[in-house]
Amino acid sequence: MRPDLVVSRTTPTTAIMMNRGLPIVFVLVTDPLFSGFVQSLGRPGGNVTGFSVFESSVGGKWLALLKEVAPAVPRVSLLFNPETAPFADGYRRSAEAAAPTLGTTVVSAPCGSAADIESAFDARAREGSGGIIGIPDTFIDGHRDLIIELAAWHHLPAVYGLRDFVSRGGLLAYSADFVAIFHRAAGYVDQTLRGVRPGGRRSNQSYLATKPYCPRRRGDRMKRREFIRLLGGACRRMAACGTGAAAAIASSANWSPAARFALEQF
Repeated sequence: MRPDLVVSRTTPTTAIMMNRGLPIVFVLVTDPLFSGFVQSLGRPGGNVTGFSVFESSVGGKWLALLKEVAPAVPRVSLLFNPETAPFADGYRRSAEAAAPTLGTTVVSAPCGSAADIESAFDARAREGSGGIIGIPDTFIDGHRDLIIELAAWHHLPAVYGLRDFVSRGGLLAYSADFVAIFHRAAGYVDQTLRGVRPGGRRSNQSYLATKPYCPRRRGDRMKRREFIRLLGGACRRMAACGTGAAAAIASSANWSPAARFALEQF
């Protein structure tokens, strides 16, 4: 039976469905413009629309969030796998553009194996004050536990492009809101089945932030226990590695007052 509409998840799946002559609502596609799925984000054209998780300018946002937590970090490694994340160059350029203003340097760290990831961490750890950015890449996500453990072991502040890293003990993340994307995609499906042409609906991106915040001024919104909770996962990972909170504080002189205060409260 021929379906009335297809909801496609990921870029490869959408590419397969493009020539089937069916209305398509895509989700979690990396770059619909580069992939040739849409004519523009504002007016996709054809019989397809949906939601992208790619926004190259977020690279600068990751770097800014990392510097908020660790203001003195001089060099930050951008972790990615060239095979699974050919789009990583956009994130890198965005982070590099923001780096001079933030007083830091971005270092590309292409990784194709667990050994490569360990080498990237070793390089920053030898400097004693490096940082890490892990982009939303299936390879990086597949090695998430290793990356979180290495960040805790070496006491390196790290920001991730997938929110799941925080729930597993990572320090902070700024990522696409996958739940919201699927909820909004359901609305696009409903309208398409009611006769609205998919190509006339805007393609969208959706981002959210999970980050610590230091209430240093009157009127700050987040209470101390809330940002302590955000950093609690990272503290637990450090304790599991045998370092303890005290050792983590002693080794994190480059961390901001927000991060050090949260560690002290753990």
